Amino acid sequence: MGAYAREPMRGALRKARPVKAVKPERRENGNRIDFLGGWRVLSDYRKKRSLPLESTKSLSVDKAMLPEAVQELG
Repeated sequence: MGAYAREPMRGALRKARPVKAVKPERRENGNRIDFLGGWRVLSDYRKKRSLPLESTKSLSVDKAMLPEAVQELG
């Protein structure tokens, strides 16, 4: 173990925030991955979590009945 193992974390490592890969793509010349970081990850999570809740409210159904209610619309 070197000196790094005994020292406390400093700088950017101590301030690490969540990171999320959101859009992986395969291309001719390699791969591309779009990332979200920090507060954008939390915002994306909240938005995606709220969509089913808002849908159940607007359709006036229980969460368990949401898939059936959506199929009836189509």
